[in-house]
Amino acid sequence: MQNLLTTFFFLASGVLFAQADLSSPDQFLPTKYGKEFTPYHLVVDYFQHIAAQSDKVIYQPYGYTTEKRKLGIAIISSPKNIQNLEQIRLNNLKITGLVDGKPDLDLAKAIVWINFGVHGNEAGTTETSMTLLYQLASTHFNLDDVVVIINPSLNPDGFDRYVNWNRSVIHEVLMPDVLSREHHEPWPNGRTNHFYFDLNRDWSWATQKETQQLLEIYHQWMPHVVTDLHEQRPNSGYYFAPATQPFHEYISAFQEEFQTTIGQANAHVFDKKGWLYFTKEIFDLFYPGYGDTYPMFNGAIGMTYEQAGNNTAGIGLRQEIGDTLLIQDRIDHHAIAAMTTIQTAGKNRTPLIKAFRQYFNRSRKGKNNTYSAYVIKKSDNPYVLQKLTELLDRHFIKYKTVKKTSKAHGFSYQSHRDTDFSYEQGDLVIPTKQPMGVLAQVLIEPTSILSDSITYDITAWALPYAFGLEAYATSATLPALTAFAKNKQNPDISTGAYAWVTEWNGANSAAFLAELLQKNIQVRYSTKPFSISGKTFGRGSLLVTQADNKNKKGSITKILAKAAKDHWVQIHSLTTGLTTSGPDIGSLSMKLIKKPKIAVVYDDQVNAYQYGEFWHFLDHELKQPFVALSLKDFESASVWEFNTLILVDGNYKFQKFKTKKYIQSWVKSGGKLILVGSACTAFNEDDLKLELSPDEMHFSDQSFKDYINPSYALNSAVPGGIIEVLIDPTHPLGYGYSKRTFSLKNNELSFALLSNGHNVGRTASQPKVIGYFGKNFLSHFGNNMIFGQRELGDGQVIYLSHSPIFRGFWEDGKLMVANALFFQ
Repeated sequence: MQNLLTTFFFLASGVLFAQADLSSPDQFLPTKYGKEFTPYHLVVDYFQHIAAQSDKVIYQPYGYTTEKRKLGIAIISSPKNIQNLEQIRLNNLKITGLVDGKPDLDLAKAIVWINFGVHGNEAGTTETSMTLLYQLASTHFNLDDVVVIINPSLNPDGFDRYVNWNRSVIHEVLMPDVLSREHHEPWPNGRTNHFYFDLNRDWSWATQKETQQLLEIYHQWMPHVVTDLHEQRPNSGYYFAPATQPFHEYISAFQEEFQTTIGQANAHVFDKKGWLYFTKEIFDLFYPGYGDTYPMFNGAIGMTYEQAGNNTAGIGLRQEIGDTLLIQDRIDHHAIAAMTTIQTAGKNRTPLIKAFRQYFNRSRKGKNNTYSAYVIKKSDNPYVLQKLTELLDRHFIKYKTVKKTSKAHGFSYQSHRDTDFSYEQGDLVIPTKQPMGVLAQVLIEPTSILSDSITYDITAWALPYAFGLEAYATSATLPALTAFAKNKQNPDISTGAYAWVTEWNGANSAAFLAELLQKNIQVRYSTKPFSISGKTFGRGSLLVTQADNKNKKGSITKILAKAAKDHWVQIHSLTTGLTTSGPDIGSLSMKLIKKPKIAVVYDDQVNAYQYGEFWHFLDHELKQPFVALSLKDFESASVWEFNTLILVDGNYKFQKFKTKKYIQSWVKSGGKLILVGSACTAFNEDDLKLELSPDEMHFSDQSFKDYINPSYALNSAVPGGIIEVLIDPTHPLGYGYSKRTFSLKNNELSFALLSNGHNVGRTASQPKVIGYFGKNFLSHFGNNMIFGQRELGDGQVIYLSHSPIFRGFWEDGKLMVANALFFQ
């Protein structure tokens, strides 16, 4: 767990700067501020300039993006507060209970955190950060009761991707016509980060480097008010809180009320300016991964603000009323909203801090908790619990284990009913009575109450399902809790072994295999269970034999030992190839793994988010090489060099029927085609049938529909919920799974069972679901193919009806993708 007591380097140095003449952004920048977009390195330069010249401002770097751009925040307050900043910070953490000690409420200040640019191509937000910084540093705005933290860009890589493109295509003369090139940003656009992940959905899962570093600095401050500034469609009015329903059940009455207080203050200012605005629409507070909801579950008042603009607006766009929306307009509106928010928080410092303290007091005492603890059973693969505890550490959620085996009663995540269960040492116990108890409940509870089916994002996400772990939620008091021990693997590999074997049971197994293959180690996998040396190994278990690797005799044990330790894999050394049951080690049932040569299709027909999921999994997690291949270049490329082709979700048109025929020919010659989501329908075969046509999905209910109420359209919608999938563990695509798992489905594709192939993952006749699924969709969702495979000539086609690795946090689904990649 990160050290909240870390003293900032700028305070340790003892150097504070006196106020000097400050340059405005327009005076400082070589670009035309408010007329064109500013490259990110110049934004950082400006923040550092103000910090160097002002006794109100400190600039704090906190990390780097994937593309090595600097991440940092500016901390602004009165000179007196700046001199006592570390004391103020630690005092605030005492209020939360994350740091021991009695807080001094007289010392407490309202801490307001303003985030800009989580979506990089909403570039007017990052531009605004410089104006807000200058106004706070250069004016006599009262900062005695408030500490302001400004993050100029949560997504510098996406911001620069957009800004650099925009600066390369704009005209010297303003071109506000929507047909002009600058209003049509090319794929994949700058909304997302380096791996095309939407960072505004990643706060809870922290799969991305930027989020991980942000959470560390965030929890060193634990602000009371957090505003996340965005841009929306160019003809929209300005949006500010309060948000719309559904609200998550754990959002407090005060949090809801204070959103309204700030909204009323903003409305008062916007009324005077004559600016259009709206509230209580579109943006809800249910899904915990947003930049407004996540702070809510950390005791803050989290809010989204949306200004007209985004990538369509460019440097200037003619709106439908005939006016031209300029960058300066976007800056002015956001700056006023941010300043009003800061001022309102400062004026309400006392009730704000009182409510913040009550929030954490109630959390520590377990007030209104549904359960007292969550028990997550230890896994055959210790890596999975390790990954989960790493995530809990990022959120400062405390966990324990028990000293001895005992029994309790609680809700089973797997069976969906109350039952007796056993818990033992090594099981993970997460008490809800702790400072971050509310957040723990939000992330771990098996179900959440959805007050309104119309929500902006997914509706279920419980971590035990995501990690594929057996779990129980209990109201019982579990006695004798003790520290949970994290034990790193320390493999003992015999140099004189006949062979080495390891089980196949997680994404770490796949990363281990990928490393061995890259180092030219020959690896086999078992197609049948076998027992040897008193241990039974299941299908998919990996075998490395001396006979297959004669040229690696001097280095093979070192390679195995390092890879096993790095990837949390337990190696078993075998002295014989003779098994006690099942096939012997030299049997044809132990198949040699063909080194995958992978191409992943990209271009403007491809869903960039899902392409990013596979890019991140292959490149960052597996370290598995692949070629990014444009569909336009498929026929001209040397595709016969590849043995695996992945088409993720997208809007595939296949205008050239020849391209589809070419892919079919490639598959029939021995290629493996992996289709995800709508790619399954784009490359349709006679035996792959949709249960519902697109028209039937949304309009099969012929009853009267209220024109202004869109809920009728949700009869067949799947915004994102968890489904139980029945697995065939004897098929290579199901290796490593038991007979069922849970997956997160977020599309409306409903496939009949394959008549000419293998339905490796399917739903039951009455499928078990968690979260919101439209009733019309569910009526066709029984006995559906979820994951399937069929032969085509000498090759095969693998169907994944949705991405098993949704947003990179659905850990359990990574094994399914690995099976598709490595096994025949």
